[in-house]
Amino acid sequence: MSATRTPPTMSGTIRLYVKPANPLGPDEAAELRAVVEQFFEALRLRALPGTMGTVHALDQKPEGALDARFDVIEVERGAFRVLHGMLEGFSCMVAPLGGALAWREPPSDEGTVDLLAATAPLVSSAASPEPPPLADNLLTTDAPLPVLGPRVPFEVSFSFQGGAAPPLAIEVAFASPLTDDDKDRLDREIRVWAALVQGGYPLPGDPPGASALGPFTVRFDDAQTLRLSAESFLAGDECFESLRALLLQWNATTPVVSMETE
Repeated sequence: MSATRTPPTMSGTIRLYVKPANPLGPDEAAELRAVVEQFFEALRLRALPGTMGTVHALDQKPEGALDARFDVIEVERGAFRVLHGMLEGFSCMVAPLGGALAWREPPSDEGTVDLLAATAPLVSSAASPEPPPLADNLLTTDAPLPVLGPRVPFEVSFSFQGGAAPPLAIEVAFASPLTDDDKDRLDREIRVWAALVQGGYPLPGDPPGASALGPFTVRFDDAQTLRLSAESFLAGDECFESLRALLLQWNATTPVVSMETE
């Protein structure tokens, strides 16, 4: 029996540079920034595997070009495929992009850097938006999309309606009532997951950016049950891995009974 291959991970300071094909308006620029911020938040929430460290910079020029530096610890390379798809989705649905690059900055020669420290120094404060020679563009990695390794301690069942982009309903049941603060936080975090689906999880054979979740609502049927209802859904099954991972974090303090789709 062959050993299970461990997905490739990476740690260090990541540089991300996204340039629009044409100057963006204020609303378009805000949407592009939101795409990157939602990706960061997904890492913080462990919806994507790995640990989000310090965000050193998230700068945006007047025409909309975005330049970010951030630290990651043992993040699967496949997570950057999700970001690639999210950016391609923006390019197709909001405003075309002229290019997007993400690379790991060269290791610091100034000793160990605390990647989680709020004031962690940049690896190179003089780095330009150009990657170093021979650096891989992480956005075009061929690493697999992230899959949650361990079994989750709650019931998961999938059922989908027929059609090219059918409606989708997701129901999450908890073992005990949620507080109002818990409901607000869960609502926000479910919307982070929904942002990943906007481009990040295309069906096999489809290009990056081809997945989508149509207009949706999030409500609580009662104090223990959340329901997301979307008018349409087109995405690969891997998108539910990030939702399971998100709920696994909740389960540590607020036991989850089940996650069902229909």
